[in-house]
Amino acid sequence: DTTFAAINGSSDNTNLTIKGGSNTMTLSGTHTVGTGSFTIESDATVDLGASDITATAFTHTGSGAVSWTDLNSSEVKTVTTGSGADTITAAVLTEDLTLSTGAGADTITIATNTSASKTYTINGGDGADILSISADSADLNNGTAFTMSNIETISMTAAVDTGITVGAALLSGKGIII
Repeated sequence: DTTFAAINGSSDNTNLTIKGGSNTMTLSGTHTVGTGSFTIESDATVDLGASDITATAFTHTGSGAVSWTDLNSSEVKTVTTGSGADTITAAVLTEDLTLSTGAGADTITIATNTSASKTYTINGGDGADILSISADSADLNNGTAFTMSNIETISMTAAVDTGITVGAALLSGKGIII
């Protein structure tokens, strides 16, 4: 196992690549590369936990599953993962977000409401992917655009007791289990 408690790029536009090989990668705390890109190459599990990652883009390549419980679109706007069975929770959606989870049976959780005038694009990739909604009240039609592809199931957790708003265009022509 390789653990990082804090990574601090010395200035904006710092691009960082961690070559993990077959080592499990665990990140905790705050990690920033400013306006640069943050890449982890690993065929083992990548546990981001509740890490705060500030970068223009976070990319994982490899077959290891990525687990992230605190994705914040104001800190990273583009997230791309490899072929593992990823579990990613979008905890803050105050800015645009493009999320692509690659191959694998991925679970993407929306734990907050979307923001007006923002664009959200979610691509589950190959595999049986789930969009799980755990926000008490969520409006997936709130932003400028909320698009998704390669999501086979939409589920709601017990925390949802107020309501979910979904635009017709999000579901039109798609074979989705709700």
